[in-house]
Amino acid sequence: MKWTPSFRQSLFIGAVYLLVMLIGYLPSIANFESCLIDDQSTQYPYQGRLVYSRSATLYVLDFATRQEQRFDGVRLMIDPDWSPNGELIAFGRSNIYALEPATGQITEIFRREDWSWDPSWHPDGTSLAYSFLGTGGGIYTVNVNTGEQHRLPIPQFSELGGSPYHPAWSPDGRQLAFAMPDQNGLTEIFVTDSSCAESENTSCELQQLTDADGQTYSPAWSPDGSQIAFTSSRVDTWGVYIMNADGTNQHQITQNPYGAFAGDFAPTWSPDGEFIAFARRGNTSGVTGTNIYIMRPDGTELTCITREGGMEPDWAVGETSSYS
Repeated sequence: MKWTPSFRQSLFIGAVYLLVMLIGYLPSIANFESCLIDDQSTQYPYQGRLVYSRSATLYVLDFATRQEQRFDGVRLMIDPDWSPNGELIAFGRSNIYALEPATGQITEIFRREDWSWDPSWHPDGTSLAYSFLGTGGGIYTVNVNTGEQHRLPIPQFSELGGSPYHPAWSPDGRQLAFAMPDQNGLTEIFVTDSSCAESENTSCELQQLTDADGQTYSPAWSPDGSQIAFTSSRVDTWGVYIMNADGTNQHQITQNPYGAFAGDFAPTWSPDGEFIAFARRGNTSGVTGTNIYIMRPDGTELTCITREGGMEPDWAVGETSSYS
């Protein structure tokens, strides 16, 4: 008998993901591996800026200056995503906002009931794709200038299972990757082409990239569009994986040493494609904490960047802007 999730079951899947993310806001543990942040005399081998959430506020780390700046002003600031030019950071809550780090100004892009999250900028900077959890849930696009919205006609609660979420535009804007429960109730990574986001479209052609035991989500394109990093629980703990953009050569690159309730989540690529940042949740003496780590795509040169906590990193892909 084919299993097809109900609306409530799909909401439950989304709620479980949100719980996993919110666990990262608990106090962080102190006993992590070697951290570059501890050695103030060492220059970071990274370029650009990294944004991440901590205790439901946003922080931006400038690798050139080693300065970390905190931004608040809206309750529960999560899911940050840099604009293509590096001037704005979109983030979600029940609404989608844009933060301008140079001034600290926060602009509401739109307001709606229920939960809007996972904003992903289109490479041309004119629109965002985002996940909506509620009646009519799925992936939407919104024009950041006009506020006009369009729900992508991706199948949901039908042959392919539940509602799609975690949208991620390819660097050339021709494809959109996202996560969605399959017929067996396991969340997998799919892609569709950009025509799916056109307002006159009534259906989308999908390609399923992953098919493994466990849950798989958080697709992140490499800067050249040739690879996708993602999170999966296909082995004992959650880990970060990489695959080619066509779904081939799937392999794990992180090995979390903390055992039960630990995991590695939310990968993001450096602008030059040389590094991947991600959130690592540890479990020591019953205290759970999550911090930002960076490593090369081949799994080498692992180091932590934060000790005070960090979740959902995103690496600036545009020009570095100064801010005070």
